Amino acid sequence: RIEVEHLVTVGGRQWTTRTAGVVVRTERRRHGLHFRRNFDDKVYSDVILLRSPEGELTALAVDEFTNLYPA
Repeated sequence: RIEVEHLVTVGGRQWTTRTAGVVVRTERRRHGLHFRRNFDDKVYSDVILLRSPEGELTALAVDEFTNLYPA
């Protein structure tokens, strides 16, 4: 069980939030969210999949603004 503190950015707004849950798995996901990249460029993000106490699954990307704490 961990608690993740991460930065959320929507448009010009940013805020910090915390999400807690049990780690289901970690993975490296390939995505194409970057603007004007070549179609065969490989872009990856590290992701933690958490299960909340209510049973909801949440995928959180881990970057330099993410802090992990034992819960």
